[in-house]
Formats: sequence, C-alpha cells, structure tokens
Amino acid sequence: MRRAALLLLLALFPVAQCRLSFPARPRVAEPAPTRTRERERGVIRLGKPREQLGRLRQLLAGLLADRRKRRVLVAVVVFNWLQTQARLHFGKRRALRAFSKLERPEVTIVTTAALPWMTGTAVNALLRAAYLAESGYRVTLCVPWIHPEEQLLVMPKGKLCADPDAQEQLMRTWLSERDGAVAPFDIRFYPARFDVMRGSILPIGDTTRWVGDSCDLCVLEEPEHLNWYHGGGQWRRCFKLVVGVVHTNYLRYASLYQPENVWVVRFINKLVCRAYCDRIVKLSDSLQELPRSTSCNVHGVRAEFLALGRQAAQPGHVFTEGAYFIGKLLWAKGHGLLIDYLAGEEGLHVDLYGNGEDSAKVQAAAAKAAVDLRFFSGRDHSDESIHAYKVFVNPSQTEVLSTTTAEALAMGKPCLSHHY
Repeated sequence: MRRAALLLLLALFPVAQCRLSFPARPRVAEPAPTRTRERERGVIRLGKPREQLGRLRQLLAGLLADRRKRRVLVAVVVFNWLQTQARLHFGKRRALRAFSKLERPEVTIVTTAALPWMTGTAVNALLRAAYLAESGYRVTLCVPWIHPEEQLLVMPKGKLCADPDAQEQLMRTWLSERDGAVAPFDIRFYPARFDVMRGSILPIGDTTRWVGDSCDLCVLEEPEHLNWYHGGGQWRRCFKLVVGVVHTNYLRYASLYQPENVWVVRFINKLVCRAYCDRIVKLSDSLQELPRSTSCNVHGVRAEFLALGRQAAQPGHVFTEGAYFIGKLLWAKGHGLLIDYLAGEEGLHVDLYGNGEDSAKVQAAAAKAAVDLRFFSGRDHSDESIHAYKVFVNPSQTEVLSTTTAEALAMGKPCLSHHY
C-alpha cells in the first residue's frame, strides 16, 4: 500500500516540476463544510488534510483492486520519470555546449568555511577567487555566515565578526597582506550554523538563493559537505557547468568517531555528488571513489613560501628552532598518536599552533603523559615566528593533501608525517 501511494504521488507531481506551497493557516476558524451537489454526485473535492488522506486511500484502494489499472499507473509513473530524465539530460547537453563557447565564463565559488577560521576550504577558496579575478575572470565567492555566538566555537579568540561586512573586510585585509591581491571580486554570504556534533559549518535553507545572478561555472568546495542537507535548487540546472572539489576524507573521520556509519557516509557522498556535480576533482587518491571524478592537486602553494625556501637553501642559513605543528586541535588530527610517541622520550620537544574544540582535552592528555608539548594560538606559515622552525611534524591520519605540509616543504623544511 505504501509503495503504491508513493507511485501515485510521483505520477501526480513530477519530480522536475514539483514545487509545493502550503498556504498560511487562517487566523479564524473555517466554516463547517456544507453538502453540495458535487458531493452528492460523488465528485472528489479536496478539503482538510485528514479528509484528503481518506479520499486518497479510497482512490488507491480502487486502483489497486483492478490489475489493469495498476499496470496503467505503473506505466504512467515510468513514462513520467523517463520524460523527466530525458528533459534533464538534453538540457544539460545544451548547457555544456553553450559553456564550451564562452571565452571568459563567470565563476561562482561556494565554500564551507571562511576566515578567520584558518582551514583549507577557507584559505584555498579565497586564494582561488583572487587568482581567477587577477586573470580577468568575473568571480563571486560565496561563504557561510554564522552568528557571533557560534563563532566562539570555531573562530580564534579576539577575531569575531559582528556582521558580514566586518568579516568581508577581514578577509580582504588578510588577502592583501599575504598575497597582495587587489583584483576586485564579489563576496557574498549564505546563512549557516555550526554543528558541534560534526565540527562543521552546515548551510541553512537553499544555498542557491545567495550565489548571485551568474549561471556559467560553479565551483563547489566540498560538494558532499555542502549538499548533505541541501533542499533547494538543483545546482546542475542553475549553472551550465558544476565542478566539485573534494578536500576532506570524511570516511576516515567516520571510521574514527562513528565506524558503524561509514557505509552511510560513503553512500550519501556518492549520491549527492552524482546529483549535483557535472565533474568531481579529488585532491588525492586517498579519497573514496566518486562518480565522474579525477584526481588532481589544484591548490599548490603561494609564491612567498617558495621564496622562503630559496632563502633556506642558501649556504650558511640556520634554523634556530626545532619541531612544530600547525593545524586544528582535534583528536582526528593525530594528537593522541603524537602524545603516545613522545611519552617516555627525553629531549623531544614539539610546539603546537592551533585552535579547536578538543584543545582542552589535548592539553590535559599532554600534561597527564608529562610530554614536552607547548601550545600556542593558531597562525599560518606566513607568520614570521614560524620561519625559524626546522622540522614540521604532522601526525594526522585524516589528511587528503595537507596544505601546511606542502607549504613547509616549499619553505625548505623536512616534514614528518604519519604513514597510514
């Protein structure tokens, strides 16, 4: 019965054209229904939801009682589905042909994080927008906006933003100081919330409403993350070409925190990437297999780090500090492995730079194990206090293509990473 009801609803409301709207509840009680000639003749009229459900059950019972009607119903549903898929397929082919003829397509980049949260999807998306704008493209960068009360859970202390304008100014200031990029590009914000359980920022509502008027090329940073709970417009119908850049190994996170849900995460990631992306770019082959995907490092490092590496290669250059780590203070980043390795060892010292929701627990575990770790607030490799360190230590087991490791190598520093 439930399966037949679902088939009937699909037949009545095609997926590609379904836009249901519910009227607001009236402020005054509706008058009692009156007996009409249509009711006497047995004509079905929609009334209250409970009456609608009863009439729908009667209709389904009549359809299912007749084998011929069941076959007709199934045929209608299948034909409607095939018609919808054909319309989407040929519409996308026309859009891709139109995109191939564009000399300078407008680019929209949608990401899952923004400065001052120093994470890969915040920094790399901002730099991508700046470099494309410098190359002459019209670029729109769409980033999440979370309430200042929730910013306390994720942003560094003393760097909270009271409104989107303040956050935009902070992002542009950071970009001009680090990279000198001055090419104009738009920055737009979509509403989001910080999910403490997942340690991630999740969009609220329909993100496609906030990306602007461009419809050429859309780059979705972490497309699976953006679309886990997406209930709005179809990205592939809003843009001629949609490219997803996969940054994070969510299967590894799931195996560490909720191993029983690994198969669920794998299935949902494939589902949303297939539904919302025309092409997928994985930063490395350590990520799960995804439809229409290829592996390519599309990030690289900034020129300033390569310049520091050339200076370090000069004869007579000496590093005055020892080992260090830059990254979020999360157990998934391998801090437990680092503490276990240093426990009982003498003369080994590592400085940790970063913030995170597990910061207090990591510091407590380090104190209990009596290991020589010092903790500092988060910063990046462009900070001069980092240049004197010689060895970069990265114990993380969840890295896909660690930006900080690549930057340290570019700066001429030996790197130690966990093999997994």
